[in-house]
Amino acid sequence: MSDRRLLSVSEAAEIVLGRVRGSSGAELVSLSKANGRVLATDMFARIANPPFDRSAVDGYGIGKDDIHRPAPYALRMIGKISAGDDPSTMQISGGTTIRLATGAAVPSSVAGIVMEEHCSSDGGTTTILRGASSSENIRRRGEDVPSGGIIAQRGTTLDARHIAMLAAVGHCRVTVMNKTRISILSTGSELTEGFQETSPGTIFDSNRPMLMTLLARNKVKLHDAGLWSDDPERLAIVLRVEAERSDLIITSGAAAGSETDHLAKAVRLAGGAAEHHHIALKPGKPLLAGAIGNTHYLGLPGNPVAAMVTALLFARPLINALSGSSIAPLEGEWSVAAERIRHRIGRREFAPGHVVGLDAEGRRQIVKSGRGGSASLLPLVLADGLIDLTAQGADVDTGSPVRFHPFGTLM
Repeated sequence: MSDRRLLSVSEAAEIVLGRVRGSSGAELVSLSKANGRVLATDMFARIANPPFDRSAVDGYGIGKDDIHRPAPYALRMIGKISAGDDPSTMQISGGTTIRLATGAAVPSSVAGIVMEEHCSSDGGTTTILRGASSSENIRRRGEDVPSGGIIAQRGTTLDARHIAMLAAVGHCRVTVMNKTRISILSTGSELTEGFQETSPGTIFDSNRPMLMTLLARNKVKLHDAGLWSDDPERLAIVLRVEAERSDLIITSGAAAGSETDHLAKAVRLAGGAAEHHHIALKPGKPLLAGAIGNTHYLGLPGNPVAAMVTALLFARPLINALSGSSIAPLEGEWSVAAERIRHRIGRREFAPGHVVGLDAEGRRQIVKSGRGGSASLLPLVLADGLIDLTAQGADVDTGSPVRFHPFGTLM
């Protein structure tokens, strides 16, 4: 197949995501179990935040009659309000003040608050050493979010920020999408498990443990479907079983479509259909995508680096779509090549790279890690992330910009 007939990464992603017809239901969970889950509905504030005018500092309240007086001036202190106290019974008028603790409710008669560092207190008299402006040091009711204001949209993947906001406006439970059920299996007669002995011609399976880790999220439920030899009849039985309990089946190996690759046949024998796609991508040219009934199927390449790259480009977005969450593009960060990076025009390439320093503008300086290759894991382990070379670009000269994906943003 010539490069002119290869699919671009975006074209392949459209094919994979084009089969998604929505996510599978929702459930109500407590906030303590909502981290990483996907909102099934828009969420609104039950109350305003803050729910009342609050003092932002420890200080003294100034009434509207005194707020514009030039400092210094003395006021008679009539009391103190701490956080949690009811302020309704304690109002000030001209010539008086009240001490307010940080977080305390502010009486309606207080026009502004002077920090205690700018005051001097002597018995029942407080001297204001520096004046205050209207609303100074007061967090007004609803200034963060008004009652009824939207605080998180449907499709948001919840994290600690959202949990704090939901709790602050009175929510203790939230409706989230059901977890996407994913079965992951490896195929290849040459593969064996790490706890077994190798024999001539066999290698340990690294893809399944890698994919189980890479794709683990609170919004998914992963099932380890095991390691299977290249027998289409046996694979078909496994795929039928996994299709009954999964929303998505992901396999690795046997995706190229050669005469020794039996997964497409196994999918057909299981009652489904899958199509080979050849992508302008290095590593990860072959991809197998389809469905068995209502269960999506994605077949990744067997070489581990290729399996990782295609999982990031296709499996992650597919999982997001099935989970009802937004699909963020894999954008990376603009960095600088610290040395010439070889690249052949025609394929988008991902290569392990590591950071050797920062340039004068604070951008990462990147070099390629080792010779790489879709089956070489050590350069990946020694790297700080993946260099992202566009299909349209040739070699990247020293000092030229290059996209870089730190592993901290990928893993």
